[in-house]
Amino acid sequence: MQALCRLSGEERSFAPGELLFEPGAEADHALLLTSGRLAIKLPGVESIVADVWPGELVGETALMRDGHRGEALVLSVVESTAVVITPALLDDWRTDPAVVSMQVHLVAMLSRRIHASNHAIQRAAKPPEEDAPQETLAQRLKRFLREVGR
Repeated sequence: MQALCRLSGEERSFAPGELLFEPGAEADHALLLTSGRLAIKLPGVESIVADVWPGELVGETALMRDGHRGEALVLSVVESTAVVITPALLDDWRTDPAVVSMQVHLVAMLSRRIHASNHAIQRAAKPPEEDAPQETLAQRLKRFLREVGR
């Protein structure tokens, strides 16, 4: 992670409650959290759907898609610091081992998120057992969002 800090040349600090990304805003970078904790909220959903911990990325879609606009609200929960990761930084993957390591980390993190999402979708789509209390659609969606945020 220290090598990435040197590569990007930019580490940002965030105060508790500070807004980092918002829905609809231009997304041209990701953040690799180095300390603190971030929270992710979705439009129309009151509760936090995911936490971001040191070593995790947020805003990674901006690294993969030009012209991407943010889809979630991301804010700092406590004093936090993060390294700014831009698509240009990842262009150096052939010559810099730190960037290769970052890309491997990104792929592994996305794989975990896809696995968690698939599991949550399967659970939400599964018909309830006969003796289980019936959930409303809103309750099932809330459970789904909690599980995806893990």
